[in-house]
Amino acid sequence: MELFSSTFTHLPAHHIAICKSHQQGVLSSQLASHLDSSHQELAVASRRAIASAAQALAGWAACPEDVVYPLSGAQPLHHLPLYKDGLKCGAERCRHIVRGLQNIQNHCRKEHRWSNPRKRGRPHPGAQPLAGSQMWTAGVWCQKFQPTGQLGRLFEVGKPRNEDAQGVADEEGGLQRALETVFTQSTVAIEKARKDAYARIEPDDNRFVWHQWLQRTQWARHLAGFDRTWLQQQLYRPGEGEQALAKVCWAVEMVIWKAQQASSPEVVGLPAMTFIERREVGAADNEKPFDSLQTGRTMTKYSRYWVSIVCYVWRTYKLPDATTNAESVVDDVSCLASEMDGESTSTRASKTKPRYRLTARQTYVLWKIRQVLLAASQDRRNSNSDSDSDSHHQDSETELDGASELDEQREEELERHVLAFLVSLLDHQLGDDYYKSALVSATAVLGVDWDRGWKSPLVYTTTLSAVVTVSKMLVLYSAVQARKKQIAEIRETEGWSQEDAEDQAQSHVALVQEMVTSFMTLTAFGGKPTPIDWVLRLRAYGKKIRGDTNAAGVVQWVGDTIMYGYVQYSMPQLRSMVHGLVETTRKELHRELLLLDVDETGQLADGATTLPAIEWDKVVDNPAELRAGWNFLQDPRNTFGGVEGGSWLSQRITKEKRLRKAFVDHKASNLTSGGRDVVWIAKRVQQYEKAMRQFREHLLVAVHMTGGQPARGTELVTVTYKNMPNGQSRGVFVEDGLMVYVTMYHKGIGHAGTAKVIHRYLPEEVGELLFYYLWMVLPFWQKLERASGRAVDAEPSPFLWEPIREERWTGPQRKKKQRLQQLPDTREYSREESGAEEDGTRTGLEEKPMPVGAAGRTEQWGTNQIRRAIERVSLRWLKTKINIQIWRHNGKAIMRQYIKDKRVLKTLGWGDDEADQEAEDDPFDLQSGHGSRTAGQIYGRPADESPFSVQVQRLAFRR
Repeated sequence: MELFSSTFTHLPAHHIAICKSHQQGVLSSQLASHLDSSHQELAVASRRAIASAAQALAGWAACPEDVVYPLSGAQPLHHLPLYKDGLKCGAERCRHIVRGLQNIQNHCRKEHRWSNPRKRGRPHPGAQPLAGSQMWTAGVWCQKFQPTGQLGRLFEVGKPRNEDAQGVADEEGGLQRALETVFTQSTVAIEKARKDAYARIEPDDNRFVWHQWLQRTQWARHLAGFDRTWLQQQLYRPGEGEQALAKVCWAVEMVIWKAQQASSPEVVGLPAMTFIERREVGAADNEKPFDSLQTGRTMTKYSRYWVSIVCYVWRTYKLPDATTNAESVVDDVSCLASEMDGESTSTRASKTKPRYRLTARQTYVLWKIRQVLLAASQDRRNSNSDSDSDSHHQDSETELDGASELDEQREEELERHVLAFLVSLLDHQLGDDYYKSALVSATAVLGVDWDRGWKSPLVYTTTLSAVVTVSKMLVLYSAVQARKKQIAEIRETEGWSQEDAEDQAQSHVALVQEMVTSFMTLTAFGGKPTPIDWVLRLRAYGKKIRGDTNAAGVVQWVGDTIMYGYVQYSMPQLRSMVHGLVETTRKELHRELLLLDVDETGQLADGATTLPAIEWDKVVDNPAELRAGWNFLQDPRNTFGGVEGGSWLSQRITKEKRLRKAFVDHKASNLTSGGRDVVWIAKRVQQYEKAMRQFREHLLVAVHMTGGQPARGTELVTVTYKNMPNGQSRGVFVEDGLMVYVTMYHKGIGHAGTAKVIHRYLPEEVGELLFYYLWMVLPFWQKLERASGRAVDAEPSPFLWEPIREERWTGPQRKKKQRLQQLPDTREYSREESGAEEDGTRTGLEEKPMPVGAAGRTEQWGTNQIRRAIERVSLRWLKTKINIQIWRHNGKAIMRQYIKDKRVLKTLGWGDDEADQEAEDDPFDLQSGHGSRTAGQIYGRPADESPFSVQVQRLAFRR
């Protein structure tokens, strides 16, 4: 507010603010544009602070019609120009004020049909003055809020007080204005100094200022003296006048896309996929294949990081290095001289680059890239001018940017050189200084943040993961290209067949081994300092800081009311919502899906078919049975009281006239065709399908909110009700009268390579809904789909909620017009927000279901669909919206608030931890000479225990 008060004066009585330095009024709707256009001396953060402070001010008009003008005769408003030569119209009900005789005459003539009684020529000597001038009043004191526009009209004010002592008043007013000007200039100077200080990177050589992450990265020392804005501009995508760089960036994206396609066991083989994953040659814990199945969204983001790296090198590699510390005195003198000449810091910084050096190989490959572009430019000039006989190659940016669109041959050549350049960035032996590498220097610039100074390790590790993942793909793709080249050379020189040449050429794994040993491992086990060695170590250090850093608090308790931001509800409201949801879902199940003849209260009609009861004490399951397609409904020990659930509904439609009439068009059906020409009433089948969708949505929310600590959205949709041929185990079981669903997928499964088995037990009321759905409803719907011609799948989906399949990257999309774009993901995220796609928060990319056939299929679920389902339910009963992330936070807070059993707390904490935590060993297990984990995995295991769970851990989840 202090900064606002030094720049503006708020006049609540008149609903407007006055800019002191520009002496004009500003509406609230004009504040942002006024700050940006007229106060560029203020830093961006200062302008945002002024705008933020202004939001708290009441009585500030947004449109001119809401401004209140001073009453006639009121004292002049401070900081607005004051005029005493105003001319006020004297017509009735007209108080128009202007300055200048011609202006008032034009007004009176146009609005009041006034005519000047004075004729042309000089007045006759001795003639009396005419009374026409009494139409207006001269010498009116007046002001106006703005120079022009609707607020530019003059309004009358009174004569300043003590007019008789005007000289003294003018002197005091002049002093006041001088003081205000001095303080305003001081504020501007402070803001400019603050802006320059934040813009210019200073070395972290003050031992009283400690920054753990910055001490480790050494970014400030490497980039000292450079302007943050200029550095970030070097990372932008190519602009309108950078056609050559745009073609290079397109080639970079194409190379990365092709590298991902080549990074598969089918192309390079499993040995190469395993070897590329090694961080330490000779270590025994790296025998895990490289996971290259990143989604299209992830690969698009990763490729943009690499495009930014290439843009940075392309724009800066020809600039001279920045001065060293030994030259700092000379540099300070030159800086002072530049400031005296009006040269900005960013202008000086643009004349030099950070102190990295390209190797001879990198320089040569860059030259080859430029030659391809120059050749394309030469072709264009030759096609435009047949008489250009004296033309010759000039390696200039102007000629490079004049290159025409590349043909297919030149595009392949450019991609080949770009791949060589990217690999050469990795293959850089650094000796004693990591920042000799252009790649390491670029990663430092990627860590620059304007608002916070530097990116936090909580989010920066994603950037490093992008570098590492794409680097492995590039090495594999380079091996593929090198092997193809060797095979072609052998066939050409030796004349051998394709098969013999393939046998003679180096294998993919041999080529990968050479590159991995040379520049893709840590310095341990014989490795040498390389860019990847730096990136791997920095990422590990950043993850350690991330693991040791507490996230910002988001939950607050007031009595039994929990608050998360603007969302708040009490525990009685939450219980009411759950009970209402379960009861509503039960009614949907009975009336719409089980087709029971019940009224609104759930009472059966007289003589109606009753619903078979579930004999919970007799239902058994065998989690150890892993046959494909098997679940507890196929266990021969389950008789279900003699009721065949899979045909219960279909038999009722066959036998009950009420249901036959509702579902089957009797007149249109051919009863002699043996069932092939039964005509189903499409509208009724669609109503049943709609009821299925509504029930599944409510069941999902009930399962998610009552099954213990909530799973992530991507985990919940992986639950299957029967075994799959390619899956390890199903996810729905029955245990001692309780339904339990098990998740094995987690967000880090691709990197860790191991599942995290989590049991979630459902309350009896919710378990009953799930049981009837699997026992009776789902088998009937699968039959009805096929009978009515709506089913298109050969095999019904094994998922309770069919997940949206993640789309693979289809490659970069060529754009007609390259636009200047900011760095990808330059925003800061909290730890929880960094998993937005898992937690169901709104993201810039909406998930799109897979295309379905005309006959339709089961709806598909992703985190956004789950989020919307939870929002609809919570808005109906709680009158506020809850999403997956909010419920995960609140569920954990509720658990800590009300659950006092430490064993349960520990178990639930394990289920949601980022890293596997070993449980404490039981003394009885230690007495047997092994730990509790070994005891649970090997000794005394129940015969019906799933091979993917341990009894002690499963029972702990049940508590």
